[in-house]
Amino acid sequence: MSTEKRSFMDTMQEKVLPAVTKFSNYKFIKAMTTGITAPVCATIIGSVIAVLMTPPFPPTATGGFIDAWRAWSAANAGWLMLVYQLTLNSVALYTLAGVSIATSGLNKKRPTTPLVVAMMSFMILAVASDEAGGVMINHFGSTGLFTAILTGYFVTDVLN
Repeated sequence: MSTEKRSFMDTMQEKVLPAVTKFSNYKFIKAMTTGITAPVCATIIGSVIAVLMTPPFPPTATGGFIDAWRAWSAANAGWLMLVYQLTLNSVALYTLAGVSIATSGLNKKRPTTPLVVAMMSFMILAVASDEAGGVMINHFGSTGLFTAILTGYFVTDVLN
């Protein structure tokens, strides 16, 4: 190995690696990385449902299989949309639960009460009402992800 490469590797191991290791050992970073992986299954299922709902063909494409897929998708739109709403459009709730449970685990505490309070706090922050008095849950999906991460961590950490 050349001297320049060895010098670069030595610098990386002496300067960068300790800083990255220290950063990755912060409790917030550990809880966040653990919590963000919680909704992976819901994301995969929701992605498959999204493809089933909207066939990946140009609108002008026709043919036996394409027409059958479109007809099946239209006939099953109700339950496909329900599953989509409960998976991809609820990813912030699952992430919040993951971050809250991970934070409780890092604090060596039981997660039940902090999880309930964190969910309640998130709903207070993320839910709005419409003109008819109904509840709008637009921020339960990816738009509420950042709020869910922060709420899941800070509420749980304060309660623990």
